[in-house]
Amino acid sequence: MQELNPIPTPSDFLMDQWRKLNDDHFGGRLQEPPEVDWVEGISAFGQFGRVFGAIGINAQFRDVEESVRAAKVSKRMPTDEECARLVFVLGILLHEMVHQALHSDGSRSGAHADEFVAMANSIDQVAELKWPVCTADNAARWPFPEQVELD
Repeated sequence: MQELNPIPTPSDFLMDQWRKLNDDHFGGRLQEPPEVDWVEGISAFGQFGRVFGAIGINAQFRDVEESVRAAKVSKRMPTDEECARLVFVLGILLHEMVHQALHSDGSRSGAHADEFVAMANSIDQVAELKWPVCTADNAARWPFPEQVELD
């Protein structure tokens, strides 16, 4: 008998990170999405699905979840590279959460229009992660350097 592949389940790791960012940056006001998961085959680093409200993070960063888990299991501090990749994934997730917040507020503006810029800049800053200022010129890649393009 052929063994069937199990149906993939949403990432508990990403959902936990979503909950922390929601509490830290949105005061817990966002409705929990039906799914936050690693997605294979998307060209963007992340995306928010307006129809179902799910958030997908490009699966090329899945190693972040594995390295955080490995560090916890072995009771070691993550390496600088592991920390940098985690902050990168958190930035992608936060970017998509701004899209989610705008959608839940009823925004019909373009993906990275003035409303996106205003919301990105209004997010409460937690002490450990200082996000850069969002502008009309960098909104598509906020909160990252110029060479990164987000959807």
